Amino acid sequence: MTAGIPFRPVLDPWLERAERAVRLARPELASVLADGAVAGLVGGLARDLSWVTAPALVERFLHHPGRAVLDPSRTEAYETFVAGLVGGGMGELVGALPELGVVVDLVVDQWCAQTTALIDRLAADAPALAPTFGTTLPIGDAVAVTESVVVLWSPTTGSEHAVVYKARPVEMDVGFAELLRWVDRIGLSDELLVPTVLDRAGYGWMTHVRSTGVGDDRRAYLRRVGMLLALVTLLGGGDVHAGNVQVADGRPVVVDAEVLLRPRRASDGALVCTPLTSGWLPTALETDRCGLAAELHDERPDRWVHPGTDAMRRRPLRSPFGAVRPAVAALFAADPAGDADALVAGYREVHRLVQDRGLPLEVFGDAAPRVLLRTSHRYQETVERSLESEALASADRRRAVLDGLVGEPPPALAGAEVAAEVQAALAAAEHDAMARLAVPRCTMPADDTVLCCDGTAVGELPTMTPLARARRFVAEATPAQLDDHCDAIRGALVGAAHLGDAAPHLRIELT
Repeated sequence: MTAGIPFRPVLDPWLERAERAVRLARPELASVLADGAVAGLVGGLARDLSWVTAPALVERFLHHPGRAVLDPSRTEAYETFVAGLVGGGMGELVGALPELGVVVDLVVDQWCAQTTALIDRLAADAPALAPTFGTTLPIGDAVAVTESVVVLWSPTTGSEHAVVYKARPVEMDVGFAELLRWVDRIGLSDELLVPTVLDRAGYGWMTHVRSTGVGDDRRAYLRRVGMLLALVTLLGGGDVHAGNVQVADGRPVVVDAEVLLRPRRASDGALVCTPLTSGWLPTALETDRCGLAAELHDERPDRWVHPGTDAMRRRPLRSPFGAVRPAVAALFAADPAGDADALVAGYREVHRLVQDRGLPLEVFGDAAPRVLLRTSHRYQETVERSLESEALASADRRRAVLDGLVGEPPPALAGAEVAAEVQAALAAAEHDAMARLAVPRCTMPADDTVLCCDGTAVGELPTMTPLARARRFVAEATPAQLDDHCDAIRGALVGAAHLGDAAPHLRIELT
């Protein structure tokens, strides 16, 4: 977990402080988390601390004398630089950039709070976790995937029976699982894989879907994708990109259902039901991370090239219009017509089922789907700019960076008549989340129009409720619509077959 982390020795005092604080706060720790699991969680903290400290440190390291700037096998200058930081240079840097100390303390405090909550929840839910997931205590290993998702393994069951801890509400995951079971009971040509979800009011547990690949029968896999794609489309869902889809034993699984219902304003053109907005199909704007590339999914590359060497530097951002990864280009170019046939077959089967039977949308009645007012990339980009040296020089400068984003109306609300007090409350909530180094988590009750940010009501928006939009799509499912959707699927696959050759000169990759 800590491999490739720049300036790793500099982080040790904070890592030790955090682990010590958790052990003191929870003396029962050893009965819940074995040493390997604690080490995994501490590794996640190291990654997060590197995220907030590395920009300022790399900026200074690039000017360090004696660097072998083009030789990743050399480490002399790097080791001298790190030794200077450990010997007092880091304290001097925090003195010069006071906000750096603020964000480091914030990351450590948040990790301590999240880890103690995980310990408490594991202990409280252990009687239910054992029969449901085969999970026993103490947990042997842990990997923090995101700030709110941790994968946990018991030493006796191993990775075959890992469980996913979600430190957020899971009602949407529960509702989608119930919907899939309903569809399976109606009868499909192929049974869908339904992960088990245990809702604990504010957080939950889910079967860990271990990616094992598409297998030998790609057509069968794509037919199942088509089935799920039809459901996602008729729910009005999105964000079904490769990070939210796994491929297990030739079956696609949606592992994050937060955005499978979405509210939309009647004036913004988003009341048109189409599979092209799901995120599952390749488009000109996003091919590498679309859901159909899930079998090739790879996390975004590290921010740093050659970390821990004299040649270390920041990896440049790649234009979204640049050429796709060769493996993804080859995937879509192999047999676009055959792939489209398989997708369409599964899509037609489920769409026709919905035409005949509708969907039991009441399974989402208690859920609050996530609302994406801006792209996560915009929030993350702003937070990262707030971690540059210039922004860390003072609280006012860092605040100005965050204000620069929240001063712009969210694209999802552009042109809407939103009350001034709601706009102000939303801007404050966005600013507060980014100041905590987080992407704002906005939600809306499935059958209401009150926007909430991080659990606090912001105000009412002029929009259709998420369920009202889904009801409309289900009611309007017709044979003519089905034909249009199938044409869109075929067009997306045929178009993707040629995207790999588009504008390769735009791709800049330093390795």
